[in-house]
Amino acid sequence: MKVLVTGATGMIGKALCMSLIDSGNRVVGLTRNVARDHLEDSHGNVEFVKWDVAEKVADIDLLRSKEPFDAVVHLAGEPIASRRWSPAQKASILSSRLDSTDLLFDLLGKLDAQPKVVLSGSAIGFYGNRNGEPLEEGSERGAGFLADVCRAWEGTAEQRADMGTRLVLLRTGIVLDKSE
Repeated sequence: MKVLVTGATGMIGKALCMSLIDSGNRVVGLTRNVARDHLEDSHGNVEFVKWDVAEKVADIDLLRSKEPFDAVVHLAGEPIASRRWSPAQKASILSSRLDSTDLLFDLLGKLDAQPKVVLSGSAIGFYGNRNGEPLEEGSERGAGFLADVCRAWEGTAEQRADMGTRLVLLRTGIVLDKSE
C-alpha cells in the first residue's frame, strides 16, 4: 500500500511510519520542513512533501506525482502536552487541528484518485473527565476544552469527507514512548 501521513514526524506518526515501512508499505509524509525531516529519517524510507498549514499551501505537483494513495492518516496538530495551556496555546491547539484538516481535504480534492480510506486523528479527550465511568465508542461527548477540541476536529473531518472516501475517526488514548 501507499499511505499519506500528516504528523509523520510526531511521536505517534514516526512509530506509525516505521511500522508501515517495516510491513512493506510506501509512506509519504506531509511536513513543514522537508530538509530537516529527510535528515531525521535516517533510513530515508519516508518520502516527504512540503506543506504549510499556516500559509494554507502545499507542493501539490509533487504530491500528485506520488499518488494514488491507498490510505491517508491525519495526525497533524500542536502537541497538547508541550506547554502550559494559556489562551494562546489553547487557540493554537484547536486551530492547528482544524486548519490542517481543512488543508488536507483541500489537497485530497485536487488529486486525480481518491484514497480508499482517511483515518483522521482525534483523542479520548472527546469523552471528558468521567471519574472512572466505563466508556465505549458510543458514549456521549464529555465537557471541557479537550472534548470541545475533539468534537470540532471530528466535525471538520466529517464535513469535509464528502468525496466518497471512507472516514475513520481515531480516538487515541494516552500514548507514552520511553525514548521521548
